[in-house]
Amino acid sequence: MALPNLKLLLPERLERLVPAIRRGLRFGIPALDTLLPLGVPRGQITALDAPLGSGGTALLLALAETTLRADEGVALVDAMRTLAPQAAAHLAALGQFWVIRPRGTESAWWCADVLLRTGAFGLVVVDQANAPARKVAVRLQRLARDKDAALVVRERTNGGLHHPGAPAHGATPP
Repeated sequence: MALPNLKLLLPERLERLVPAIRRGLRFGIPALDTLLPLGVPRGQITALDAPLGSGGTALLLALAETTLRADEGVALVDAMRTLAPQAAAHLAALGQFWVIRPRGTESAWWCADVLLRTGAFGLVVVDQANAPARKVAVRLQRLARDKDAALVVRERTNGGLHHPGAPAHGATPP
């Protein structure tokens, strides 16, 4: 009689052992995870359009927490050094959580490059940096794809990822 229960429980238990390859990352916020059923995609750059004061940091920290609980490393590049250490202190107890605070925002993309190359992080976040040059963005996307990591970016100037020379979010071209 225990055999039917075994068949029902075995697939669920095995799924937790399967590497997270090709599965997106979840926020751990039920309403948001329902809106994004595939999660934050791996192997791509995802832009978070959340200006300072809009709850973007809380979303990034929620994403980091669920990623750490899934036993994956998280690196957060705090380009403007605006993250309050006490806001993220609890994450260090959950697993491999690194916060990198470069000396200048121009170093943020170099930091992301190095972090992605290690393959040690399922999630790399670049918070509050200027938009990268197109060739840098392409290189980072390829690294994220090759390492099966998610790269999430919250840009400093207007909340969305855009390239130099492109009109700002909401602006019309001349």
